[in-house]
Amino acid sequence: MPTPIEDGARKRYTYDFQDPPNALAHNGVESVSIYMNSEEEIPVLCTFYRSQGTANEPLIFNFYKVYGPEPPERLPSTLPPPDHLSLHLSLGQRLGHGRSGGVYDVNIDFTNSSPELKSLAFPPLVAKVSRPKREKELEHEAFYYEEMETIQGIVIPRCYGFFTGKIPRDHLLVGETDVSSEFPTDSEESMSEASNLKNEDSERPQFTYNHAANFRVVSILLLEKLGDRLPVGKKLPEDLTAEIVDMYRHFGQFGIDHIDIRYANILEAPECPPGWPSLMSPLTHNAYRYRLIDFGNSRKTNRALEFFPSYYFGYVNRLLNGLTGGYIVEPWEV
Repeated sequence: MPTPIEDGARKRYTYDFQDPPNALAHNGVESVSIYMNSEEEIPVLCTFYRSQGTANEPLIFNFYKVYGPEPPERLPSTLPPPDHLSLHLSLGQRLGHGRSGGVYDVNIDFTNSSPELKSLAFPPLVAKVSRPKREKELEHEAFYYEEMETIQGIVIPRCYGFFTGKIPRDHLLVGETDVSSEFPTDSEESMSEASNLKNEDSERPQFTYNHAANFRVVSILLLEKLGDRLPVGKKLPEDLTAEIVDMYRHFGQFGIDHIDIRYANILEAPECPPGWPSLMSPLTHNAYRYRLIDFGNSRKTNRALEFFPSYYFGYVNRLLNGLTGGYIVEPWEV
């Protein structure tokens, strides 16, 4: 855990850590391969390729003095050129699920992945896999991970890519659970054109589609694994409200409104080891004990930077007061 140090009337936290020099770049993986269940009861390898997130409609207000003319532009990326690596993985235990998808432990098969991965360092990972008809929400969430690239590992999880592909509508990835029976369809596209379905293993069957068939789009976010949720019914650190509001100050730098301030969306920073510690915030010189997640409903906004802390304080304070009292306050209940 970060080390507390006194800073005037309140504590802040420090952790002397930088990602190792041989760290896997956040844009280093170009494709992710996962087995899919098939009618022949023999898993078929599917490959999902790196994609770009897309923004949803911004929240633009033209009244009050708390708003500026436009949301800020995206900061230039500091990532190196991509490495075009392939990652072969399997889904492990489901760690959580929500409106847009399920989150699964990840087991990496280094034998069938790019050999360079063996010499690169990266923390334990999870895969967030879209639920049927919810792939757009992960696409939006990926946009905000890209937008907030500079605070990954500080306020939000480290993100190693957003990947998309198509599989037959009545099939699941091996290990995928808790999905609806209603799948999106598109009769005008042929599965033979879905080049993101591959089989690299000659001993396993290949699907050949020469007619239109229904399919579903699968979106995958590859993220660092985080810790537990906040405790319910226990005394919380006195400075926790200030710390989480401080974390939301970073969102103000990007003009991003999280919108989804919920108990389920605040997790502890990774347990170290095997996880990687928090990076120091250049804005507050603090190493945070928690991470904010789930940006499928987030929006860019023209709210002025100085009003972000006061805007978020009420939401965070109600949530944490409820947890101390032994109950979870959802945003729609206040």
